[in-house]
Amino acid sequence: MTRFPGRRTVPLLALAALCLLRPPARADVLDLELLQRGPALMKKIRQLQYKNVGVLKFEVLRGGARESMEVGRLNSRMATRLENVLILANDNDERPIGIARAPGDVAACRDPRATYRTREGRARLLEGTYPCAWGNDELKLDAFLTGTVVLPTDLREATVIIKAFDRAHLEPQEVLRLNVPVSLALLSDMDLSFYVRSRGSDDDALGIPELVKDAAESAQAVEVAKQKAAAAPQPVAVRPAPAVQEPVEQALDFRVLYNGKEVQRGKNGELATPGEGVNVEFRLKNRSPRRIGVVVRVNGVNTVDNDNDDKDPRFYRRWILDPGKEYALSGFYKDNSMRSKFTGIAPEKVRQQPELFVTSKLGKIDIDVFREGKLRQESADEGQNAEKQQDPRQFKYNLSEPSRPAATLALLRGQVKSTQDRQVDLAGLTDRSLIGPGEVEKENVRQVEFQGYHVGHLTISYFSPAAPPKETGPTTPPASAPK
Repeated sequence: MTRFPGRRTVPLLALAALCLLRPPARADVLDLELLQRGPALMKKIRQLQYKNVGVLKFEVLRGGARESMEVGRLNSRMATRLENVLILANDNDERPIGIARAPGDVAACRDPRATYRTREGRARLLEGTYPCAWGNDELKLDAFLTGTVVLPTDLREATVIIKAFDRAHLEPQEVLRLNVPVSLALLSDMDLSFYVRSRGSDDDALGIPELVKDAAESAQAVEVAKQKAAAAPQPVAVRPAPAVQEPVEQALDFRVLYNGKEVQRGKNGELATPGEGVNVEFRLKNRSPRRIGVVVRVNGVNTVDNDNDDKDPRFYRRWILDPGKEYALSGFYKDNSMRSKFTGIAPEKVRQQPELFVTSKLGKIDIDVFREGKLRQESADEGQNAEKQQDPRQFKYNLSEPSRPAATLALLRGQVKSTQDRQVDLAGLTDRSLIGPGEVEKENVRQVEFQGYHVGHLTISYFSPAAPPKETGPTTPPASAPK
């Protein structure tokens, strides 16, 4: 693993050797199930005699509560997943089904009353034309596809219901239903923080099913605790603290500074948006008695090596923190020798370096913590040989990210199969700055051996307003702070 860069007397951060090989991106279990059902869904579309279709955001139903259109990134990512599945299954190039690109965004700009949540709104959606996902054609749509993700209180299994409506049937009709186990990726899409129960040294490395079970249970517990804390009276003139002390934060003290001033997190853990040109720095301190590994992703990109693949956190390279020591992380690192300093940038500058931004993760800081511990031999072998053991289809697609416009359907299918050719969608972000790459400096990063097990995940949003920055007091220079 790689340690934070340092100078002379300061300890360095490190990346675990187990993660030095970067496996290709792995599709989530939901993606695989959708890929398997794609041809049958396309056959159904042809049977219904639809020539052109569009896909809208999904509703999410959690624990019997009312459907919600704002459950993290899950609503929009489900639409992107389904749109990409239809593109891949649309294999008749002579008589292809027309597929609109992001028709929900187009309709929202054109007619605020166009919505699939009411009968009148669905009729309005079917008016007008929409841009085709390839070429330059405008499509008159015959039908829209959307759906609902149903999640029980225990977050064990998700039911995905795909529906369609057209001019003759404005009430959405079910066309496909599938059940999949809730995965770590699905929890992350919902912006849920979670932890994994600590086990003895021989049980530190959990198998994926048990790990997801633990994570789902803890995510539910964390949400309940947050709701109770939010309803309780808040103290006055006291520095705000997270609504619940999660195990991730018991192992890691993570702070954010804008222009050298600490930014306080709001009651839901959110940060204020940095202004354009603001210098951004993260302070990380290991609170545990053992070394920990930390994956820090900004806008979906790993700060260690610019890895923008969406995969199991265990397969990212990590920063390694010694017990009790504080480190500064102030940029994106590449080739263990160069660093692009974090800075607030205008959205239009994102297109200059699209590889450092993932659309579904814009405005998010994702943190995964690994506690040092002995791995079972079979688990270590599983991690080192993951690419061989996984279904080869998992390495071909990343369905949850939008592709770039293409001249032909064949070219578009090729882009969906590629995890390296993705566009950055800046819709709705024109008035906000993002944490992006700034000045490039030389740095030296060394690597050390590290074995550990995943203990938890934390997502922090930096788009919501929060308390103003607070001046930090004198501190010992952190391990990786530049002179």
